[in-house]
Amino acid sequence: MKKEKCTKGDFINRKSYQFLCFILSLFFFCGNLQARKLRVLFIGNSYTATNNLPQLLGLVASSQGDTLISDINTPGGFTFKSHFENATTRSKIAAGNWDF
Repeated sequence: MKKEKCTKGDFINRKSYQFLCFILSLFFFCGNLQARKLRVLFIGNSYTATNNLPQLLGLVASSQGDTLISDINTPGGFTFKSHFENATTRSKIAAGNWDF
């Protein structure tokens, strides 16, 4: 089996990759030094409600030291227009100081 020679381009690509990994690790390990409390309103239909999306996102947030406060309105089959005309959706939007 013949061993391939490392070229200058391979070296630069490897160094670029290492640098990218270093930067990404800074974001993951140092980017969230202060815990945050996030307020999220989930508006959608059964696709949003399936698999308990708010709980899953809450677990992701807590794994990073953040707290997720959420509310949800996900009636089956609702469209954007349905939510626009829905009193519950409108009151939830108006009631919260939502981050997302």
